Amino acid sequence: MGGYVLKGRVIDGNGGKPIERGVVTVENGRISAVCRESEFRTDARLTEISMPNATIMPGFIDCHTHLTSIGMMPEKLFLRPKYDMLLEAVGDAKKLLEAGFTSAREMCEFGPCLKRAIAKGNISGPKLFVSSRLLSSTSGHGDTCSLIPLEYVQEHNTIAYLVDGVDECLKGARLMFREGADFIKSCSTGGIMSYGDEPDTSEFSLEELKAMVEEAERHNTYVATHSQGTKGILKALQAGVKSIEHGIFLDEKCVELMVKNDVTYDPTVSILRLILANPDEVPQYAYRKGCLAVERHVESVKMAREAGIRIVLGTDFLGGDSETTAFGKQGMEFVSLVEAGLTPMEAIVAATKNGAHLIKKSLETGTLEEGKAADIVLVEGDPLRDISILADATNVRLVMQDGVIKKNTIMSKTC
Repeated sequence: MGGYVLKGRVIDGNGGKPIERGVVTVENGRISAVCRESEFRTDARLTEISMPNATIMPGFIDCHTHLTSIGMMPEKLFLRPKYDMLLEAVGDAKKLLEAGFTSAREMCEFGPCLKRAIAKGNISGPKLFVSSRLLSSTSGHGDTCSLIPLEYVQEHNTIAYLVDGVDECLKGARLMFREGADFIKSCSTGGIMSYGDEPDTSEFSLEELKAMVEEAERHNTYVATHSQGTKGILKALQAGVKSIEHGIFLDEKCVELMVKNDVTYDPTVSILRLILANPDEVPQYAYRKGCLAVERHVESVKMAREAGIRIVLGTDFLGGDSETTAFGKQGMEFVSLVEAGLTPMEAIVAATKNGAHLIKKSLETGTLEEGKAADIVLVEGDPLRDISILADATNVRLVMQDGVIKKNTIMSKTC
């Protein structure tokens, strides 16, 4: 059976020096070799894929997606039929894959069914690690529009499920596992895009959060938490969560606990910048809160980096008819991470090796190493010199997932 040989600059995802004239070979859906071109022996079974100034990297991982097609207006959750939203999400999943994201951590009700459809080959998209709906308290971050009757919200909110008290938190976590969750997403604070709270509003008691964490641990997985304000971040860390989403207002105590407990940080930098750059596309309350948070957010990313906390790439994009958070543009998060203080190589590691850790697939993907799944992207240009090339999906010239080419705008030839 044949395979492929990709030639170009190789960035393997481990953070070391690139191989400037490198080769990655793929056979039977797996990486069979990573070496210098001078070490490669021509193999007639392999189809060569190469182009001038090509960079070969592991497939990217977006660790915070919402395939819901609601754009920047949360009330759209309740104004559109679920089936319409799901069908748009199918298209968004394909766009995400073609932007180079071969895996993603997905956080909405559609996640489990999209995961199954992608795994079966019925639709095209990233391999998904899913939470189903996030767990929020009544009037909390997931209760996005308190003007709508509560019963209707519970039935039609594809992003959140509302729970109150230890028993409901336990039941809610078990319900998400019943729906097919790989991990649990909770909220320990209010947020920018929610109507009735603020980022520093503390959501859920310590006992409620612990109930979710303990249930996740019984399923050999973890809780990720939407946490923006300092008090809520600390409480989530004390409860035992394993990833902090957004983390806008970190302080030294937060950072200390994150280091001690080996907690991953998913800052989602781009979404806040997009809110401020597009005030006409977001609710006024979201723009107001965003203005107060943006500078502090960058400080938190720098604190986490200096402390050696594992940082991943996540976008928090919502799709929909808005170009602001359109799927396929997730690559702008590379630029935002660098602008927040990471080096280009650190941003790439965040989107590859570190992301694989968070989706519990480090042995399978995230780096270009012999024996791992052939989840590979080839881009035009050198992202270590100009990280912005990753923000434009047209520069992603080839996407391979499990050794199957999903996108190819490069001519190939037999090696």
